[in-house]
Amino acid sequence: MNKPQFSIGFGAKFGERLLKVYSITSQVQRMALTALLDDSIDMHSLLDVMAHFSHNTSARNQLTGRIKGIDSNGLNDNIGVVLAAGKIV
Repeated sequence: MNKPQFSIGFGAKFGERLLKVYSITSQVQRMALTALLDDSIDMHSLLDVMAHFSHNTSARNQLTGRIKGIDSNGLNDNIGVVLAAGKIV
């Protein structure tokens, strides 16, 4: 009787990506444990926790919050945002 052969067919590229994901997962776990032990880190959302570990704000970074108001100043408007921890930026 012939045994059926099974092949997942993911290949070496999948294995390399899996190892990278494992490495990233380990980094995220360390960050989460650090956040757990630091009472100054706001734990209301994942973005708030991740923002603590990002020292710079750029177009790619995101802040979660609620718009408090818009101050029109001609070409440049100032937008007040209340972050989850209550801080206004």
